[in-house]
Amino acid sequence: MVIGPEFAVGPVVRLGGTELSLSPVVAVVGWAAASVIDRVVVQAIFHTTVGKAVFGLCVVRPEDGSHPGFWRLLAVWLVDLYLAVAVPLALIGIDAPGPDRVQDYFLPAVRRADLPVRYRLPAE
Repeated sequence: MVIGPEFAVGPVVRLGGTELSLSPVVAVVGWAAASVIDRVVVQAIFHTTVGKAVFGLCVVRPEDGSHPGFWRLLAVWLVDLYLAVAVPLALIGIDAPGPDRVQDYFLPAVRRADLPVRYRLPAE
């Protein structure tokens, strides 16, 4: 309702739905904003995304088991976004350059209970 070009409550009340339309630009920008907030901002603060929190998981840096910082999480998000475009292009034969060390951009998720005490949140 809110992202339609003309905000109106009437179509929702009538349940017709024909007056509602989705602006693709607003949808993509909204998805990107929600994704960055969850995968970068929330994860930098709480060391987990909303989905991982449901299962008691958190992300760690593979080299030392500590939690990644904001800039590392942002780099991971940007590489994931890039790969969403590069992989389909590679499947149709268009070669796109990628990062030198791909393993730096795939962070493992582990159970919070398995973390050393020094990496746990104070409430745990």
